[in-house]
Amino acid sequence: MVLIYVKSGEWMCSRGDDWSFVVDKERRGRMVTLATTTTLKQLKIMVCEDYGVDHNVINAEFSYSLLNQKGNPPIIITNDRQASNFVGYAKRESSTTLCVMFSVSGVNQKERVNIDLNKEPCDSSNVEDEEVPEINRAEFVKPSKESFE
Repeated sequence: MVLIYVKSGEWMCSRGDDWSFVVDKERRGRMVTLATTTTLKQLKIMVCEDYGVDHNVINAEFSYSLLNQKGNPPIIITNDRQASNFVGYAKRESSTTLCVMFSVSGVNQKERVNIDLNKEPCDSSNVEDEEVPEINRAEFVKPSKESFE
């Protein structure tokens, strides 16, 4: 088992091909304990729970960068073997950080959106039959910088 610092945010690449992870100042970071047997699905559920988001609605993309490897793009974790490789790497490199980027399920990578986790979702338990509350989607979702490019 290894204790891992997880931070939420977004990867940015400068013109000089230097990659940096810009932390979301509202979501900040969390600590999780992982084993080499932790699956990607278990990791997603654990991190989404810690951030208070529904893992069935939100995509969580995990990545990390190698220490002392300036200029290399981040390593994306897309399967159980890669999750296990990350834990093995983190055991050897104590300052390894796991980065998570949240997006809405079904949204294209180029159309990522940031979700305001401080907003309360609509509670349908107090709605009359056939009455649908009007929700302004803009209150819940704000477009990322990428969507303006």
